[in-house]
Amino acid sequence: MSIQNWATRWGVSKDTARNFLKLLEKDNMILLENLQKTTRITVCKYDDYQTTLHDKQTTGKRKANAKQTQTHPNNNDNNENNDNNEKKTEVLEVADPPKHAPSLKEVELFFKENGYDPSAGARAFQWYEDLNWNDRNGNPVKNWKMKMRTVWFKEENLNKEIDYSYTPVEPMNNRKPIQGR
Repeated sequence: MSIQNWATRWGVSKDTARNFLKLLEKDNMILLENLQKTTRITVCKYDDYQTTLHDKQTTGKRKANAKQTQTHPNNNDNNENNDNNEKKTEVLEVADPPKHAPSLKEVELFFKENGYDPSAGARAFQWYEDLNWNDRNGNPVKNWKMKMRTVWFKEENLNKEIDYSYTPVEPMNNRKPIQGR
């Protein structure tokens, strides 16, 4: 697909799509080849991004769903099945933190080196530390730098130089009234 097609599919601008793909290429996650009217994307180390845990969960859920569908058909004539329409909650099991989880100092330094506020890095670190380095969906964070770039590198987290200079303002009671108003 072309970069424009990716941008349309993702609902972002062409520049955003291009920058994201360049970021993945910079981190050696993909190779980009610009061809006539298309861009070829090759995923590097594809097997590293596939987890057997995810495969097992998907297979297990598929089997459970198939069994439930067969034992509890959802038809409108059977009042016993009306409880199938109730909202169900799912408990996510949190895995152990990955072996490559960064330290607080590493995350703060990474934010600082990329022009972002180190205190935002500390908040990001604490967020993932509390989740045992899983994302909010319960999936393990495999590449913490990529997660920081895609989730936390936002304008509000930029390292803005604060101007601490102070210019005193004359108190209101010492000011002269403006004539003609």
